Amino acid sequence: MKLGHYLNRLRWLGGEIDYTFANPHQREKGGQAGEYFRVHSIAFNLLARYPGERFQPYIGAGPALMIANISAPNPDVSRHTQWDTKLGFNAEAGVRYLVFRNVSLFGEWKFNYAKFHYRETFNGNPCTSLTFCGLNSFQAPYAAQHLMFGIAWNFESLFHR
Repeated sequence: MKLGHYLNRLRWLGGEIDYTFANPHQREKGGQAGEYFRVHSIAFNLLARYPGERFQPYIGAGPALMIANISAPNPDVSRHTQWDTKLGFNAEAGVRYLVFRNVSLFGEWKFNYAKFHYRETFNGNPCTSLTFCGLNSFQAPYAAQHLMFGIAWNFESLFHR
């Protein structure tokens, strides 16, 4: 989901807030349990576009607040879940085609990056310096590429009559 605006004087320059959700779960392999992984990304992108009448290619990039949740089976507790929030990076390139005055179709490639850090738990309790769990903690670099397609409602034409 996106909400953006292009400047009136510099029609090629704009900004957007972009929310993306992904769930790249790890499937069970060779008898080892899989993991459920969910990532929420809220990006603040600076955009540049070709301000054509109907065909509008664009590129953009910016910082992103990345919120991830990982949960995995643990024999000691019913569910083993951890959250981490990091400042990440978002980049995108795409094309928008205006079908009607207020409706357009778009397709874009999007890249998200963040490095999450998770700490193991011991018998369902969060790790502390006394439980020596730090040896089991891990960092998980998240580098995802997405192909997105959709329909957009263009407010711009509502304000320029």
